[in-house]
Amino acid sequence: MKIQSARDGLRQASVLVAASTSWALAAGTAHAQTIAATGTDSNTLEEVIVTAERRTTDIQSTPAAVSVRSGEELAQQGRYTTVQILQDIPGVTAVTNSSQNTGSGDVQGNNITIRGVTNGFSAGGGPSPLSATPPTAVYVDGVYEGVGSNYDIERVEVLRGPQGTLYGRSATAGVVAFHTRNPNLDSFGGDAEAEVGNYDLQHYSAAVNLPLDHTLAVRVSADYRDQGEGYYHEDSRGLGNTLNGRIKALWKPTDDFSLLVGYASMRDREYTGGDQYTALLTRVVTTANSSAFPGYKLQQQYWAELNWDIGPVTVTYQPALRTWYQNDDRLATANFIGSGVPLEETIQTPLDQFHTQELRVASRDNAVIQWQAGAVYFDNKVHTSDNNYLATPTRALIADLSFTNDQKETRDVGFFGETTFSPISSLRATIGARYDATQVRTSETFFDNPYAFCDTNAAGLLLIPPGLPPGVHCVSVGQTNVAPPPGSSINNVSVAFHNFNYKGRLEYDLTAKNMMYGMISTGFRPGDLGIASTSTGPVDKVYAPNYVGAEKLTAYELGSKNRFIDDSLQLNASVYYYDYSGFQTLYLPPNSISPIIIAVPATNVGAELEALYRITSLDRVGLNYSYVESRWKDEPPVFAAALPQKVRALVPNTVTTFYEHVFKLPGGSNLLARIDGQYFSPHRTSNLQAAQLAVGDDQYVKVGSQTIGNLSATWSGKDGHLSVTGYVRNFTNEHYATYTYLNDPTSFGIDWSDPRIYGAIVSVHY
Repeated sequence: MKIQSARDGLRQASVLVAASTSWALAAGTAHAQTIAATGTDSNTLEEVIVTAERRTTDIQSTPAAVSVRSGEELAQQGRYTTVQILQDIPGVTAVTNSSQNTGSGDVQGNNITIRGVTNGFSAGGGPSPLSATPPTAVYVDGVYEGVGSNYDIERVEVLRGPQGTLYGRSATAGVVAFHTRNPNLDSFGGDAEAEVGNYDLQHYSAAVNLPLDHTLAVRVSADYRDQGEGYYHEDSRGLGNTLNGRIKALWKPTDDFSLLVGYASMRDREYTGGDQYTALLTRVVTTANSSAFPGYKLQQQYWAELNWDIGPVTVTYQPALRTWYQNDDRLATANFIGSGVPLEETIQTPLDQFHTQELRVASRDNAVIQWQAGAVYFDNKVHTSDNNYLATPTRALIADLSFTNDQKETRDVGFFGETTFSPISSLRATIGARYDATQVRTSETFFDNPYAFCDTNAAGLLLIPPGLPPGVHCVSVGQTNVAPPPGSSINNVSVAFHNFNYKGRLEYDLTAKNMMYGMISTGFRPGDLGIASTSTGPVDKVYAPNYVGAEKLTAYELGSKNRFIDDSLQLNASVYYYDYSGFQTLYLPPNSISPIIIAVPATNVGAELEALYRITSLDRVGLNYSYVESRWKDEPPVFAAALPQKVRALVPNTVTTFYEHVFKLPGGSNLLARIDGQYFSPHRTSNLQAAQLAVGDDQYVKVGSQTIGNLSATWSGKDGHLSVTGYVRNFTNEHYATYTYLNDPTSFGIDWSDPRIYGAIVSVHY
């Protein structure tokens, strides 16, 4: 019944698209400042310009599912983190950035799910801190996995669906592109913001624009955020501080030539620890308190962008160098598998260097046939180590659990091209292709100690290794009569992946304001390699090189973009079907304690319906709806037996809506008031193994419907130089379990929605 209803829903959505009466928001959300600052008598929606497809277009004439959020609008709502920025993008789910405790440079995209295409996972055992290529490509100022995405923002563009031809191997799910403000040649100016809020939050940002002459300008910006208390007393939920800085210089000697160079850095001190919530054995939620541990990350980035109009073409060249340094202590869990002692982790990354080069040649915007072609190269060198150990509450060593030392280099060379032409009036066709060659070379050492638990409470419960001599119970402090097994290693092992991506698209103008498009496109994720276990018990582990295969996604999409009622109503929609071959996932074989990586095909179906209506010059309302269902298909029998739930754990239905009104005040000032909300339908937070289902654990990963509301109000002075914002996020203070997962064989971990957060922001613009 559920599958049939999903198909019926897609058919109904297809009818809406075909009739050009679909909903919309996908792009029209760069909005707040226009209403607040002008309060004009017109209720016409503004035009939004994007560079989502590597050329400048109006978003309503871009035949793709694209959403935009302006930096000023985000600041008015107190939304600065990636999770908050993406919260109302249809089909997109973001979680707290795992890079706070994970080595390797390209990790931001692992925290963003688009249309049910979830993140990658470790290719090694132990756990290895090296991650496979993310499914979502994150760019900051054109730099892949760039630095400084949450301050001095101009706009954020989100492309849903595979972008394999223009963005390559890391854009299987889509692209999130952050654009920060560039230097302005015309006038001196500056911005400053001060934010305070609950949970002991202090946040300060400032930027200054300096035109040195009519051809050269510099913009300097900085951001400092300090939160002295973690949400729900969990220090891993917000406690810490970050310091960001960026400088950009723009040289434009002629209208045909520009050179932008920049430097950005981020120093990040995050904490783990505090009250952590788990459900042990009987699944009764308990709280374990532990000390907070600081971590330290430092990222630096150097980049440039050259644009040169040469005759009928524009040449763009963008080199970048990004580095990441990490020295982290973290609390993995306060009560590891019921042992009564915490599991701690130390992650050190002395080297993570990401070097990219990209060259594009494109037709001018006024060319009859639009085209672009180019080449891209990147090289990522990583050296990182990850040590897990059992410790006393005072952090004294009980026993080493595992240790991983990795050195990896990933290289990729890609060549791409795309062209759009019009065979007949009102009809345009786009053809694109890309070839990528990726090589991964790894050296890794991994040590695993199966005797680490023997003197803990967990010994009699689970992990006493069989066959020990009488009276011998463990290897820990002061006991050496049973030696742990030797470590395993691989040295300079490499694997290569080759892929061809393509895109074919037709778009047709029904009227000047109504357009339909149909598209087939592909995305590709190369695999990875590391050491992994093939064990069935704690002391019979066999380690060997483990190859994670490549994934291929073929997407079919039908969409429509429309404006009605004199450009005051924007209605857009899309429906899609994904054939995801070779999806890499994990399962736990019977009588085994180590999960196995396996390739299982999957299919995703979904629809996105969006609406934006400017009722009057002072009133706007918006509505988003997204549906997605992902199912395994043609599963291997061993996988189907171990993981019998065919529908993958995702939120199937999501609705976001907002209403805002501008009050014109005496003296020419304005007050913009806004209320918005999110609804998530009941769903599973994770898929369970057959053994877990047999004992009724499914009830613990099922969550009911969730509704979260937000409020904000921004007062803007007559001249626009001063504004004051107050906001409340999750104003009903609802406490939802957003993710319930099997932490280990005896306990669940629980992640919660953010609590009520409120604050005030004073902004100065000159």
